[in-house]
Amino acid sequence: MTTTATDGLPVLTPPLSGSRDHVTGPEGAPASLVAFGSYGTPMSRHLGRVLRQLHETHLATLRVAWRHLPDPQQHPRAVALALAAEAAAEQGRFWSMHRELLGLRHDDVEDLHAAARRAGLDFYRLLDRMRDAVGSDRIVADGESAAASGVVSVPTLFVNGRRYSGELDAATVWAALESS
Repeated sequence: MTTTATDGLPVLTPPLSGSRDHVTGPEGAPASLVAFGSYGTPMSRHLGRVLRQLHETHLATLRVAWRHLPDPQQHPRAVALALAAEAAAEQGRFWSMHRELLGLRHDDVEDLHAAARRAGLDFYRLLDRMRDAVGSDRIVADGESAAASGVVSVPTLFVNGRRYSGELDAATVWAALESS
């Protein structure tokens, strides 16, 4: 059952947590954005540009979190790419790999290798950890969170804990962050 706010918008369940989520930005930031997404999908590159622009423009006032919702129907390797991000997290490089994965045009091994190299990762260690399914529990938990939060497609954003339903551009998302 999806929890809703008094205005009827779905509420992020569970709420944003630095101990649970991949988070960038200051802990005490007045604004928070949680993105449910899937790497390699048609909208992932656009989402990556929006998130990067928001983060760069509002570095001191915005906290951004990512939750995986791989969509194999939109991209057959979405789960493998989510595992790559989680394997990168184990090397302390989640956000650098995350940016690379959102920007990928292709998804073959050579592209993944180049993305890992740009992200500062040991590619063969990354592959080993992907084979071990490191982070699969987080990916499953993020999927459960998506279901509990009423998310049915990606990308879906939550602005200060409530479902965002506007245009996917940095100015409009920021306006929603400021007004909530």
